[in-house]
Amino acid sequence: MVKYLTAISLFVFTFSIKAQNDKTILKNGIYENHGNISSYKNGKLHGKQIKEEGYSGKTETSYYNNGEILKKEYNYFLLDKNDKEYPLGTYKNGEPYQGYFPKDLKEILVVDYYENGKKKFQYSKENVFSYKNAILSVKSTYKEDQIYDGVCYELGRKYLIIDHLKKGELIKQVLWVFAVNYANAITIMYNENGFTITEKGELKFKIVRDKNKLSVLLDHKEVITSLQTGNVLKNKDVLFYEENGVLLKKLRDQAQMSPKEYETNIPSMLFDIYVELLYYKNHDINMVTIIKELQNSKDEDVFAEISYNNKGKPYRGILVSQKDKQYIGKVYKDGKLLKTLNNVSKDSLNTAYQKFLLTYLK
Repeated sequence: MVKYLTAISLFVFTFSIKAQNDKTILKNGIYENHGNISSYKNGKLHGKQIKEEGYSGKTETSYYNNGEILKKEYNYFLLDKNDKEYPLGTYKNGEPYQGYFPKDLKEILVVDYYENGKKKFQYSKENVFSYKNAILSVKSTYKEDQIYDGVCYELGRKYLIIDHLKKGELIKQVLWVFAVNYANAITIMYNENGFTITEKGELKFKIVRDKNKLSVLLDHKEVITSLQTGNVLKNKDVLFYEENGVLLKKLRDQAQMSPKEYETNIPSMLFDIYVELLYYKNHDINMVTIIKELQNSKDEDVFAEISYNNKGKPYRGILVSQKDKQYIGKVYKDGKLLKTLNNVSKDSLNTAYQKFLLTYLK
């Protein structure tokens, strides 16, 4: 029983405690618990402190003087496989000043290097998901507190974004998307004319933006293509939906599709990204935003749609407007106004739209 209690909590030296507001505060001495050591003097951290991560063996050793941190040592990463000593970081006035300081990215090991209180370099692993390799061989350079040349990371609850920069310019992004027992990666390569998007394990498909054209390619052949028309209604589809009783609409570029045997083979995530890009006038909305929208999206309750021709005139579908709390729907087919539905509900317009589609597609 004595040994059991000792293993749980061991007090070294003589110390005093003080009770305040039902809390016990250690004032002097050293307290050890499961490999973690806290040292106090006059109620403040003082001397050597050890924080150990039990399951991995990772240890950080900090040194304090009268409550102020002086330096920190680490046992779980090296910059080169031939290094004999682990890196350390020193503080000045409680702030990182010189040396190495891991960033708080949980599973992803990224370390900032400071010189005279300013970030100069960042170190990370070739494979950020590797738990075995603790050699930080990827070196990136800071400029004005931002990564200027190299790799930087953003870790969220459902995603990891890896940006590759060259002289301040973003040249590549890798977006890891996480779900239960699942991970997928989208890679975006940027160039002067646009970008190329590929999905992990599906390299025969890609999304390509080349100037004003956005396409899905299968083995270098266009499967779906769309020409950017700017912010006007030429060759646009307008989708109508409602929020809190207010009519709203979304514009997207029209896309032309190749034979149907290709359509069903497009990976779902790539297809979803392509569709999202059609809604933006420049096809170059931030890819990170798109991925986040796909993860958290709720589908708008679209109840009608109208397509415009290359002259910017209504061509096919139902053009919707709102008057008070009711709607007006103008039904177009091949550029001709067939009829007008006055003072109708959203549900009535949706029924009319579905009936129109069934008739039009015959």
